[in-house]
Amino acid sequence: MSLHTSEPKILVGEAAEKITKLIKEKTGINISESNFSALQKKLCARIASLSITEFSDYMNLLQDGSTGEMNFLLNSSTINFTSFMREKEHFHMLTDKILPDVLEKNSSKKRLRIWSAACSSGEEAYTLAIVLKEALEARPGWDIKIIATDLDTDVLSFADKGVYYKKRIDSFNPIRQKKWFEDFSEGSGQVRVKKEIRDMVEFRQLNLVDNWKLFDKMDIIFCRNVLIYFDIETRGKLISRFVEQLSSKGWLVVSRTESIFGVNDSLQSIGNSVYQMK
Repeated sequence: MSLHTSEPKILVGEAAEKITKLIKEKTGINISESNFSALQKKLCARIASLSITEFSDYMNLLQDGSTGEMNFLLNSSTINFTSFMREKEHFHMLTDKILPDVLEKNSSKKRLRIWSAACSSGEEAYTLAIVLKEALEARPGWDIKIIATDLDTDVLSFADKGVYYKKRIDSFNPIRQKKWFEDFSEGSGQVRVKKEIRDMVEFRQLNLVDNWKLFDKMDIIFCRNVLIYFDIETRGKLISRFVEQLSSKGWLVVSRTESIFGVNDSLQSIGNSVYQMK
């Protein structure tokens, strides 16, 4: 990856290639040249703060597990753009089609598990919790848990707090804003997700290309705007693992830019980038 930059020359040419290769080995993420420029700025600032002048010294630091530097690199490699009610048609479909099916299927055990994979700063997971809370208000006694995972430990720490600037919740109508959010601190311009919603979500660090296995089978998996960063082989492997993690007739939701039609014979397309186990 040949890049022209005014930043220190420590992360250009062969060094840039080694960094992007390392990131792909660890995370499966393909760093494009356009995305590398942002990563490069973060890493150059980091390297300067460490008073490192040779790229080999930084690579040695990455390989020393005691330093936590690898964690910094992987956190820096993620793209954390998300919002409440993003691709809202998925939440309409969740309310109108997916939940009625799952609630009927699980009516005897009254148990529901959802995985928000690559949850970033938490907006998707909390949106799911709000939709579920509203859908089940007239159905007490359900055991509901949303597992929200991400590679980036920094965004997980942010998400767990559930604090956002008020403009971030504009996608909710005023009734929902008042019902599910509260002022965080006077004059801060911030709100916090109410405790009853926060308590429905459990945030965990998870690398999608690691040898993970969640304890529970999932009724629904949301994995949106993630697959586009993986190559075809990695996507196929990940979808196969999602299939293994889904319960019988479980549901998988991906982004509308991430069609997986025909990738796995165990899934059937329902429309709007929503798939169900056959």
